Amino acid sequence: MKRYYSLDISTKTKVVGSAPNGPLELNEPLNIRSILEQGKLPKYAEFRLKGNARLTDYTFCMDAGTWNFYIVSPKLHSILEQFNLQNHLWSECRIVRKDKKWDYFMLTLQQAETDDGYPALFYPEMIDFKNSVFCESGFARFSLDGTEPILEVSDYNDYLAMQQKYRKSVLKTPRFVKLAFNDEYLERNKIDMCWQFPLYDCPMISERLKTTLEENDITGIELIDIYSCPTREVNLWD
Repeated sequence: MKRYYSLDISTKTKVVGSAPNGPLELNEPLNIRSILEQGKLPKYAEFRLKGNARLTDYTFCMDAGTWNFYIVSPKLHSILEQFNLQNHLWSECRIVRKDKKWDYFMLTLQQAETDDGYPALFYPEMIDFKNSVFCESGFARFSLDGTEPILEVSDYNDYLAMQQKYRKSVLKTPRFVKLAFNDEYLERNKIDMCWQFPLYDCPMISERLKTTLEENDITGIELIDIYSCPTREVNLWD
């Protein structure tokens, strides 16, 4: 079975240091969300490294205005360029601290939408819905205890219907307990990095890209097996 991993941004202070609301802030206001609607990133942006934050290969800026926006070092950029990423945009940027400057890159993975403008999966074919497990959970809960109602999701149409049902809910949301992948589709397409929002917030990466990141000691990342994420401690559905 194919394995995919969540490419999370590390929160370990030994790795990323410490700075309120994230390691970076924009030196000048920049509405990334508005820019993305025009289909391009700014030619150049400058970020300040805050407080005791440490410079890493993979980082973010909370005031950039969108989740799907990542700041990567030239080292990580050169690695990602060798792999198969879904439709995406690159732009050069700079990180500064006092008189020091570092050249970086901004990356965003493009979002698919349903006919009514709601976020849709970019590669629905890569998900094996029948062998995945979904449940109903409260918005405020960060872990599951195994008592949540299991949702019937056999294909992508069921998934869209489920999202439609919960779209306006303020108390409940659908989550996956375990996520399986379509091996046949992935053998043909070899997707190495994609953003499957609203199914999951972070980019998903292939096992071969995960291995390359680890071999090159890429900093600022946390890699979590998607199959058992986000409830790794729960096995009541096994």
